[in-house]
This record gives sequence, C-alpha cells and structure tokens, in this order.
Amino acid sequence: MLFFGISAGVPYLLITSTFYQWLLEEGLSQAVITSFAIYTLPLSIKFLWAHWVDHLKIPILHRLGQYKSWLIFSQLGVMGSLILLSQVVENETLYITAGVVLLVSFFTATQDITLGAYRVTMLTKEQQAFGSSQIVIGYRVGILLSGGGALYASGIWGWSMVYVLLALVQIQGIITVLINPEPQSQGTSQKRIKSYQLNRVIYVLYKEFFTKTKWALFLTYIFLFKFGDATLNTFTWIFLRNVGFTKEEISVSVSLGFFANAIGAAIAGTVIHKLKIKNSLLITAGLQMVVFLTLWIQAAYPKDHTLMTITIVLENLVCGFAATCVYTLFAFKVSKRFVAIQYTFFASFASFSKVIIATLGGFLLTRYQWPEFFALMFIAPLLSLVVIYQLHKHPKKTD
Repeated sequence: MLFFGISAGVPYLLITSTFYQWLLEEGLSQAVITSFAIYTLPLSIKFLWAHWVDHLKIPILHRLGQYKSWLIFSQLGVMGSLILLSQVVENETLYITAGVVLLVSFFTATQDITLGAYRVTMLTKEQQAFGSSQIVIGYRVGILLSGGGALYASGIWGWSMVYVLLALVQIQGIITVLINPEPQSQGTSQKRIKSYQLNRVIYVLYKEFFTKTKWALFLTYIFLFKFGDATLNTFTWIFLRNVGFTKEEISVSVSLGFFANAIGAAIAGTVIHKLKIKNSLLITAGLQMVVFLTLWIQAAYPKDHTLMTITIVLENLVCGFAATCVYTLFAFKVSKRFVAIQYTFFASFASFSKVIIATLGGFLLTRYQWPEFFALMFIAPLLSLVVIYQLHKHPKKTD
C-alpha cells in the first residue's frame, strides 16, 4: 500500500501548487495562474463516475481483474498525460495546456477511486488501519517528491524534464499492481446492475448507505473532522507568515513536519488495531484540540521559534494520525457490494467540506484576530466528541 500511496501522491501538486510555480516562471499573471484551479474539478466530483470502477470492464486489461485493470489504466493515463503536460506548457496555447491539466486531473481522480476500492476490498477489517497508514505515508512521500523535490530539481534540469521523471514514478505503481492479486469479487454482477446512469448511483447510495447507517451523524462527523483538518492544513502557514516568520524559518520546521506526519500515520495504525476505531476517533478529536490550543498560545507569543517548531511538528503529527483514522472509518462503513461508489462519495463529501470550511475560515478572519479564530476552531473537535459517541452508541446499527 505504501507504493500505491506514492503513485497517488505525486500527481496532485503537479497540477496545483508546483504547476503554478512553473507558470509563474513562464511569466503568466496571477489571475491566469489561479484560473487553472477550475481544471482540477474532477478531483472533487469523482463520485460521478466511481460506479464505472465497480461495474465497467476495460477491454483487454480486464483479464487482470476488475480493480487491477482500472489501476493500470489510470496509472498509464496519469503517466502519459503528465509527459504530455511537460511538452505543452512552454510551446502551446493556454487552451491546450488547460485541456491536458483536465486530463491529468481525471486520471488522478480515477486512480484515487480505484485505489480506495482496492484497499477496502483487498484487506481484512483488521488490516484496514495498517493499510490506511501506509497509504498516508506513501502519499506524503509522493507530495514531497512533487513539491519540494520538484522545486529543487527544476533549477537543475528544468521543469519539462522534472515532469517527465515524476511521471515515470507511476511505473513503480504499475509493477506493484502486477505483483499483487486481484481481490475476491464481492460486488454485484453485471446482470444485476444494468444501468450506469447517475440516477442509479444516487439510488445505490440511498439504498446501501442512507437506509442502513446513521447517515446524518456520519456526514456530520466528516464535516466536523474536516473543520479541524482543513483549518490546520489551510491556515497554519498563513498564520505563521502573518505573525512574522519568514519562509526560510518555516521551511526548516516543515522538513521535521514531514517525518512527523508519517509517524502520526504509523501510530494511528497501531492505535486503531489496539483500541478500535471509536476510541481512535476520540483521540483524534482530542489531538486536534491540543493543536488549536498550541496555535492559540503561538498567537500570544508570535516570535517564539521553539514554539513555532513544536506547532508545525504537532500539526503534521496530528494530521497524519487523523487522516489514517478517517480513511479507516470510511473503509468500515462502505458496503462490500458498492465499494468504489460509496468510498468515493465519502471522500468527495470530505473534499467538498474542506472547500466550504476554507471559505468560511477566510470570512471569519476578516472579523476576528488569530487568538479568537483559533478559539472558535476549538469548538469543532469538541462537538465531534459528542457525534462520535452517538455514532457508536449502538454499533450493530452503524456497522
């Protein structure tokens, strides 16, 4: 699962922040650069075609197995479209570049869909936590390669060569797919699902999830979880820059933060196995509150470098721990009949929540100072404690 995570992590920054840096060096305006964000839309609406992965066979490749064929299809697509992107940015019109970014985004989203379904189906319930932690660690390695690694290497070899080299990282993902078995099919047969229309997807989600789980509580928990997670991911760097730290000062601590994130993910895998998912989610909420408290103290003592390092390391540790817990929760909640559809729906809802929360956070910052802002954010993980208790009050009804 570690190598799958690397394959999934590499493409994201190559069509977002790293890509924007390349466009900036090409002389494009800030307005034009930020407009490219719309072409990553498939990452947020991937649930619309998730049912293909469960029920649609890819010619020739389907002999490898349903999920393995889709993984290889998406990884080849990511690799090919990234290589194409490496050639069009400097030589073609913005319309062609935008179209290729859209293509990379589609294949990246499809890989995410299939990887989630493959992991949930391949691993036993006892293995889900460990699998989630490996995915998170691998994803962070991919982000490191396509983020800081790409920025550094671009000064040596140029952006086009860097994009080609990072595209080839997908080869290790393809090899990983080929040497691993196809999970035993637990989904519905082709005869039972004859329609691939969106209304069928909505029906499946309603039938298999909304009628069998405490869906309102579950979605509320995801939203509250993302409230803490998105705030930490979105506003910590902005906060540290605003209180006077330089990029160089922050970057030193960020390198420690990468390892802290991986350690947090690994710890979460062990904690879930030992203490079960409910207690792990409670710990997640508690850790998020600790980080907000640390940020609140940082706001009171803004130029304390030691505290800044502690804040960044703790934030990354908690984000790694929290991501593993919530991905494991998704795996426990999906129906084995429609793994790709439901898992992707959960992930898409989480992504949508992140956008809403980031927007709301920006609005709150226009009315409150940093100490008051972090005090307000403290409420979200506090409320999630109540939701977790209610969600697991009658386990037989929610599993």
